[in-house]
Amino acid sequence: MKLITIALFALSVTTASAQSANQPPLPAAFQKKLDDGKLIFIKPQGAVEVPIMDKPSPAYQYALKVANKNVEVRYLIMPLTKDLFDAYDKRINLHGDDTVIFPNNLYKRLPAIIYCKIAEGKLYIDRIKLQPMKPKDQGADDGFMFAGPVGPTFGQKYTFGFYAMMHKDFLADVYIFYLFESEATMLSLIADLLKSSDIIGSIKFKN
Repeated sequence: MKLITIALFALSVTTASAQSANQPPLPAAFQKKLDDGKLIFIKPQGAVEVPIMDKPSPAYQYALKVANKNVEVRYLIMPLTKDLFDAYDKRINLHGDDTVIFPNNLYKRLPAIIYCKIAEGKLYIDRIKLQPMKPKDQGADDGFMFAGPVGPTFGQKYTFGFYAMMHKDFLADVYIFYLFESEATMLSLIADLLKSSDIIGSIKFKN
């Protein structure tokens, strides 16, 4: 797929951004997720913070508009906290329930479910073929990417998205949604967007 080839190339030449001491405070709820997941976020140069939707599904925690482009980037962080692992151990030990997914393996199942929800009926879950991604510059152990339609509830004025997901054991799963007006717009912008280190490298795990 042409898009995936472009994205893989762009990600391979991208380096993570350095942390800026002059960055304004981030929203408290988003900062809490960053702290719990041992993550650093650097706001891309020229990007403008935009309001979170009212009761979005999935419930992302932060969004911004890319400078000089009609592209919105939304961030969803799922920290893999001690409480999550304790709850897993308790259920396994008490009930022997082997249907429960080990927290470090959630990232292998959830992305397709989340992307299907975002598509709002425009995409069947069995048609979602996640492409592997190794975001080592961001300190992650593993990751996936995918591109597909966006439904009107989540997308509002955006109809197509490129999604990147990165995982680090015992720390967090991070979902980044790049939203575009259309698939054609995405194809015309995605290579330059992903080559921009301050955009693709805006979030990373601490060393």
